[in-house]
Amino acid sequence: MDVEAYRRGDPSALAEVVDRCGPWVWALARRGFVCEDALVLGADRTSIRVLGAPTPDVAAELTIRVLSAALIPEKRASAHGPDLVDQQILDEARLELFRAGERAGRLVSLAEPEALEAVPAEVEDLDALMAVNERPALAVLPLDERTMARLESGREVTEGVLAALEERDREVVQRRFREGQTEAEVAVALDCGTAAVAAHSSRIRRRLARRLHALFGRAVGPAECDAFLAGQAHALVPPPSTWDRVRREILTRTFREEPAPYHRRLVWGLGALGLAGLLWGAMFLGWLPSPDDDLYPTPQVELRCSPACLPGSLAHAAVLAPRDATRFAIALREPDGEVRPLLVAPHGGTLRLPLGAQVRALVVPHPVRIPSRLKPGTEAIAVFSEDPLSKSEVLDFAAGAASEAGVLTATTSVVEIL
Repeated sequence: MDVEAYRRGDPSALAEVVDRCGPWVWALARRGFVCEDALVLGADRTSIRVLGAPTPDVAAELTIRVLSAALIPEKRASAHGPDLVDQQILDEARLELFRAGERAGRLVSLAEPEALEAVPAEVEDLDALMAVNERPALAVLPLDERTMARLESGREVTEGVLAALEERDREVVQRRFREGQTEAEVAVALDCGTAAVAAHSSRIRRRLARRLHALFGRAVGPAECDAFLAGQAHALVPPPSTWDRVRREILTRTFREEPAPYHRRLVWGLGALGLAGLLWGAMFLGWLPSPDDDLYPTPQVELRCSPACLPGSLAHAAVLAPRDATRFAIALREPDGEVRPLLVAPHGGTLRLPLGAQVRALVVPHPVRIPSRLKPGTEAIAVFSEDPLSKSEVLDFAAGAASEAGVLTATTSVVEIL
């Protein structure tokens, strides 16, 4: 380790320290530890168990907070060797995780013998480790039977989600989450851009998060999704996909130099505020376009015929889709609530959206035959989704009998073609 480069704030030296010390901080945050009361001085200090973070996402935020605070220029300047760097980071972890445990109610006093006996063998005494210059172990996350059952249920849900993915998405999961390849490496293997890999990964996470939310009854963050997708939900340390994100966030928050003096930042802030006021005034007077001039279009569906739409004639559907949608289907909903498919895949589910349908209304290259008999008031309902839907799901959403994040509908009247 180049200590001088670290003290200067060299990005590669900072990244090296984050990669070496970060797993120790994560292990302490996720598994918990035992120490003397970090907020009490003198002989009255007692041993305290700091319980581990309840989810990987809480551990990720705590790790980012600890390392961002430990790598500020003032603390880096006082580090004169690798051992002292490690000591500073563990000291920061001990204090910050203790404070976080106090705020969240995750502190347990070990003054009573019963509490001491309840501490799992895997939970280490951080003060004892630091006294002999040792580092936290990275092997085991202590789990009770209830947590094991919850993780097993989550694993089954994850396998169900993976089974429903298309082949390309399954390959992204295998390479990015299970083999730990970077987005750039996955992009080269799949012959696409890193932005496409990131978009695929995000969409897979969102889909799994919705299923796990329904299972656990609480929000599920990206770090927890990564652990299930990597098949490492029982592991102590995070998979590479999570650590890449944590490292990037830490290095983004870390100043290479001390921030400018307050008065200088105040001048810049007031200048920016004045410029923003001038630009707002220009928009108010119509000299510059305003956000109202560039609204994201509302999802739409339209039936087009030539020369006119009549019962039994051939029609083309034009759709304008939501931003994140990739699939669609169209159904007819009659006034009595009966729903039947109009434009669907051969199996009755959703079709792929035409490229660019999220920007402007595009005609779908699949003509449909207007039923020869339609009741007055019949509507055409377009169902847009991020993920494939089955025939029954399409009909449920079109009928208004189901709703789910990531699924939107658009309606057009079919009265004009009767």
